[in-house]
This record gives sequence, C-alpha cells and structure tokens, in this order.
Amino acid sequence: MMEEVGLSPLALGGVHQYGKRSGVKGPALVLPKTGCLFCPGGSANPDDRDCAKVTGWDDFIDPDETSGSGASKRELGSVEAAKFDPEAGAPVLHTYEKRKPKKQKFCQSSSAEMEIISPDFWPSGQLVPHYSNAKTYGYGQPQTCNDYTFGVIPTPSNTRVYATEHILEYQLLQHFLNDMESTIGQFNDPAGGGGKVDFCDYIRPYWYENQITVNGKTDKATQILAYAYPGKTQYTDEWVMLDAQVNKAKEGMWGTHEVNADTTMEEYELTAPEREVKNLKDVLTAYKYHTDSNIASILKKQRDRVATTLTAIENALAGKSVKIGNTQYGAYNSIGLAAKWNTWSSDRLKLAKSKADTHLSTYFPQLKEGYATQGLRTAAQKAASAGDNGPQELIGKIDALEAALNQKPTWTLNF
Repeated sequence: MMEEVGLSPLALGGVHQYGKRSGVKGPALVLPKTGCLFCPGGSANPDDRDCAKVTGWDDFIDPDETSGSGASKRELGSVEAAKFDPEAGAPVLHTYEKRKPKKQKFCQSSSAEMEIISPDFWPSGQLVPHYSNAKTYGYGQPQTCNDYTFGVIPTPSNTRVYATEHILEYQLLQHFLNDMESTIGQFNDPAGGGGKVDFCDYIRPYWYENQITVNGKTDKATQILAYAYPGKTQYTDEWVMLDAQVNKAKEGMWGTHEVNADTTMEEYELTAPEREVKNLKDVLTAYKYHTDSNIASILKKQRDRVATTLTAIENALAGKSVKIGNTQYGAYNSIGLAAKWNTWSSDRLKLAKSKADTHLSTYFPQLKEGYATQGLRTAAQKAASAGDNGPQELIGKIDALEAALNQKPTWTLNF
C-alpha cells in the first residue's frame, strides 16, 4: 500500500513545500506562501487566477492555418501560432495579415506525391462579418475554472481565441488517401507494358495531371474533392467558430497521433497540474461538442458529401483514357472509393470517440491520485488555515472536473 504524504508546510526560506502522494512520479512541489499553484504567467496574486489564461496544450498551431507539408493543424511551419499574450490576458492566435488555405500532401511515400488544397475560407476574426449567422461554440464562463457550461455563445469580441471550424476535419482527406495507398492492392499499369502499379501511381495521371468537370467545376479531381468542404462561396451555412483549445483537442481526437503526447501529459502532471486539468477539460468539452445536434448533423452532411463527390469523380473518369506528355494511359477503372470512404470514415468516427474516452480515463485517475487523495485533502485544509490556498484550490478544480466527467453526455455515432 502506498503511503500518503501530507501537505505539511515547512518554513523553507519563505516557501511552503509539500510532496505528492508517495508512488506518484515527481519531485516535491514548492509553493509561494501567497498560495497560487502554477498561476498563469507565474503570478501569485489570487486576483490573477483567470482560467482563460491557462493553456492545456504546449503550443497552438492555428487550425485554420496549415500549409506546405500537409502536417495538419500541428504543422510547425504554420503562419499562425498561439502563445500567451499578457496584454490580451489569454492565449491568443497571433495572426498575420493573410491566412492561407490548408495544403495537405498525400502519397508521400511513393514517387506519385500529390497535394490537395482546401477552398479558401475566412479566419475567425473575419468569419462573422461575412456570415452573420455563423454560430460560436465556447465556454459559458471561460475565466472560471470550475464552470463547465459549453455551447452556442454570443459572438465574442475577442475572436482570436476561437478558430474557424471545419466540422469534418480537413485532415481526413489526406489520411484517407494515404490509407488507400497502404490498403488497396496493385493495379495493371494503365500506361501498358504489363507491369503493376500501386494506388498512387494509378490515380495520379487521372486525378492530378488531368482536369475533369464535376458539378460545374473544372479542375483536378483532387481539387474537386476538396470542394466538398465549405469555403468562402460554398456551404457557408456550415461554418462555426470553436474555442481554439477545444479545437486543438478535437484535432487530436481525429488525427493519427495521440490526443496529446504522453510525455507532455506526464510533464503536466509532475510540474503543472492546472494545465492537465485544462487539457482534460478541453478534451471532455470536445467530446460534448460532437453530441450537439447541429454539429452532428453538419458532420454527417459533410461526410456524405465527400462520398457523393467521390462517386461523381469516378463516374466522370470511368472509361476515359488520358494522355500526359507523350504517355497514353488507358481507360480508368472505378475503384469504388465512395464505399471505401464510408467504411473508413465510420471507423474514424468510432476511433475519435475511443481516443477521447481513453485519454480521459487514463489521465484523470493519475491526476486525482497525485493531488487529491484524502491525505492530501487533509493537508490542504491545514495549508489553507496557514494562509496557503493553492493546494485546496487545485483539489477544487479536480473535484469539478470529476463531477463533469460523471455527467458526460452520450455520444451517439451517426454514421
């Protein structure tokens, strides 16, 4: 049985030192007497404990700003990144004058690398002026750590802490096409010669080096697929703004990586538990976001439209031969990508939910064991009696998070 080490204050040169519960990794924690545990910006002033200043993520790469390598929302070369801004009093997205459409590459492991570019769209600061009916999803009281109300809120004056939201993650097109490369078998070489080619080499001359007309648009098939997503001129009623940190959680749920890196979460637990609380709050809130009837409806609508577009593309290409340079490629044979997309995207929806559930069920118990056992609660009360409220405030945040987790809504998968 692990021994609980209390928060017994020791006078050590003007600070109070206490240990986490024995058996939990990490050094003893040192608190200033003023009692603010891991205050944002290092402040020990209780008046500065505004939860809007606490970030649950190491860095923000603006979800509306990806370019180049197709590294989704975490791309380090993004033109927009969020850091804590002391003047704004919150982590904000520092925006350059012009944002770029999302550019994502696929088939990078082959010689047939291709790129798919999203339709242009407005960043959060310009979305509502152009689409007055665009809804904003955010925390009801973002400055209050223990308040978990979330939903449609009035259009905020500071839109820099929100993101223009692709409800169906744009990164999914890249991941789907990459997965087709690794799962679909080989094809007869359409250029003749009796050899075999993989998925990427097969579709490139038809999809990327050739133009077709679908739904009144003439472009590469890859770009016509991108037009299934909202832009400045199409499907504009599907745009919403979403709290940027919740959006970060959503991106991790749908991405190919962890919701947040294990090493980062371990670091938060050992050195910045309030950031771990905020991270878990954002993941729980992203989970709730998917249960909103409006969001669920748009998500399915966009997913189905991608399938419809894949069918239209393959119908337009079926039986067509193309000549690229001096090479003649024979008739295109449909691959049935719409059906494959439907199966694949349903699996990814299940995975997004599973990843959120796993993240919450893994890290919350560790957080509670590290900072909110009965022994630590008793010691926190003693510390508060001595004027140090930091440990007790942290325990209050953990309790509020647990209460919210116990009321997690049902997420019904709708495709």
